[in-house]
Amino acid sequence: MKRLFAHFIVACSALALCSCAGSQPEDNSAARIKANDAYENLEKNSQEDVTSGASRTVAPTAGVAEASQASCPAESGLRGQGVADSYQSALMNAQREIAAQIESTVKSKTETATRSDVDAEGNEIVQSSYAVRSQLLTKLENAQDAKVVFSGEKNGKFSVVACMSYADAALPFQKKFGVLQDSVKLGIALFEKQQHPLQKHEAYKKAKNQFVKMKAVEHILAGLGSADAASAAVDSDFERVKAAYNQFRSSFAMYLDASVADASQGALDPSVARLQKLIFERVSKNFPVRSGECANGLKLTSVISPAVCSEGSLGVSCTVDLSLQGGSCEGEAYFSLSAKVKGTGRYDQAEAMDRIDKNILEGAWFDDWSKELSRWKLD
Repeated sequence: MKRLFAHFIVACSALALCSCAGSQPEDNSAARIKANDAYENLEKNSQEDVTSGASRTVAPTAGVAEASQASCPAESGLRGQGVADSYQSALMNAQREIAAQIESTVKSKTETATRSDVDAEGNEIVQSSYAVRSQLLTKLENAQDAKVVFSGEKNGKFSVVACMSYADAALPFQKKFGVLQDSVKLGIALFEKQQHPLQKHEAYKKAKNQFVKMKAVEHILAGLGSADAASAAVDSDFERVKAAYNQFRSSFAMYLDASVADASQGALDPSVARLQKLIFERVSKNFPVRSGECANGLKLTSVISPAVCSEGSLGVSCTVDLSLQGGSCEGEAYFSLSAKVKGTGRYDQAEAMDRIDKNILEGAWFDDWSKELSRWKLD
């Protein structure tokens, strides 16, 4: 009996890499047309057999040996063969074999293209990382484009052979590539528009994430002989944005105005000036803070109220109110933090103030401040 085509819609997950047989067509559109013509001719012959009373594409006794001899049309570079206890499982195994060949093709294409690059955050942007991600993305999402050219059963075991052209295998990735290109372009536009440091940083991270995904899909398309030349313009735009971000990130810093950190400023109460220095010490212990004129980054201004002390049953208790204002170098306000720091002296106020000094340098009150300041490290 002749071959009967079976339709299926089972999607497969990405698999371990294996050797890929066949060669890639140079002209995907022409190849796909030829493949479809060949499949249509096979299907026409198969339908004639069904009309004449055939119930299967092969005799009921046809099995693995016969399946191994079944060939694909010349235009098809991907061939999968599956054996299982049911037709559907055998079909799925054939699809998985095709998916594995796609991954193998992608791997062989990308292993030869590796270059290192490190952005301002110290993260690698390398072509090999695109290859790794593309291996995770590669899967047979358009199983319906594979064609069953053989199916048979022998001794309770079903055998299926399916074929797919490189052009058909590339279709879902071409769609993904277009969507990701648009996402990268949008991310670039948002980055260039933003003035707020955190929003600018976040816009770049999102654009970079989409760019890496786009390059991963591009590697798949290259492996399938279907690279998109239009990506060169997007690559160029992203390289320009990456350079702008690196410049922005490398010059960004936190500044604590010297006028509030320097005890020599006569306008400050000596005790407040001392506490200002302690605040600067606490902040700079955990964050790369500079003193001096704010050039590009986050300007921090600390405000400390004079200590308020009172006597009680446990001695002298003193409290100071602390606040930290964060804003741009040009004066735009970003956030405001506050805290109360207490100290108790068993004998006198001096002992209580010593406790305050220690609590400013070591107290848990700084945890909330640290959470906010950590956002501005732009990691």
